[in-house]
Amino acid sequence: MRGRFVVFAALAAMFVLGAVSADAALVLSLDDTAMGQAGVAEVIIVDGSLAGTSTPFGLSTHDDADGNVDGSILFSTGTSPMVAGSSWKITAAAGLSKPNLGELVFGVVDMVLLATSTSSGTLMLHTTDTDFNPDGVSFGGGLVANIGGTTNGTVSFDAWFDAGNAEFGGSPLAGTGSVSGPVAFAETFSIPVGQVSGPYSLTERVVVTHTGAAGTSFNAELKMVPEPATIVIWSTLGLFGIALAWRRRKAS
Repeated sequence: MRGRFVVFAALAAMFVLGAVSADAALVLSLDDTAMGQAGVAEVIIVDGSLAGTSTPFGLSTHDDADGNVDGSILFSTGTSPMVAGSSWKITAAAGLSKPNLGELVFGVVDMVLLATSTSSGTLMLHTTDTDFNPDGVSFGGGLVANIGGTTNGTVSFDAWFDAGNAEFGGSPLAGTGSVSGPVAFAETFSIPVGQVSGPYSLTERVVVTHTGAAGTSFNAELKMVPEPATIVIWSTLGLFGIALAWRRRKAS
């Protein structure tokens, strides 16, 4: 129950936030690994775009139908299979990113799922977004990954950071992990990145495995955070600016 509350709270937050100006496209993909070719997802949605948009996983398969809210994607098949022949039914799946969530320098990508399967199988989900830190601000950073929900199967979580700023770019970083059900879970992973000095992309991958008819819900978030040294530097610069403004005001 707690996991479902987290999922629906995240979905509600997405729709409370209004439509804002467009940014580089967020992408959400869902792949029933028993259905087709490896690396080709059955469901691919690009934020703000119609079906047929090119992605590294193939052409997008569905229009983005979330009410034209930039930085969010919503997908649902209700009680029907995800695609014909699939054992997965997607009550709700969502991807969130800028400008709906997070900011340009310290980026955030978020993924939500509420799904069931009628038999054993594996569902692989990706959320990716590019063009964080477009002005090339230099800072020391790290990633914090949070995932919580419920499962009757196994849920694994991977985080990717790519200084090349590519959709689904980079490789899974060390420091993430998996949980096995039946269980309600909440995990946090801290992953060092080091110095960042240009645009970058963030990708999260969640793999759900069921050994029979089962259900899984989760909310997974990946965010860039400044290292303590960066916080000290920026805080010092902020205090310096306040002091300078005070001196100028006093002199006038």
